[in-house]
Amino acid sequence: MREAKLERNTNETQISLEINLDGTGKAEIQTGIGFFDHMLTLLAFHSEMDIKMICHGDLEVDSHQTPILRLPRRNYRLFCSRTNH
Repeated sequence: MREAKLERNTNETQISLEINLDGTGKAEIQTGIGFFDHMLTLLAFHSEMDIKMICHGDLEVDSHQTPILRLPRRNYRLFCSRTNH
């Protein structure tokens, strides 16, 4: 299976992401930003990926840091085109 677990911790945000590209469309999203949660849930459902994302950030200041997640280069190959099994 094509899966990845990533964490990003900065002074502003703590993000934990688990993704399975060969999933069933399950989503467990908690970003604190309602619209972002909604869009990620729809992405998981329509792409049939499993996504678990938990974010804690300084939302009382601004929400712009929470949606930023840079993948380490070693994980880019995970996101190759999907093949049929």
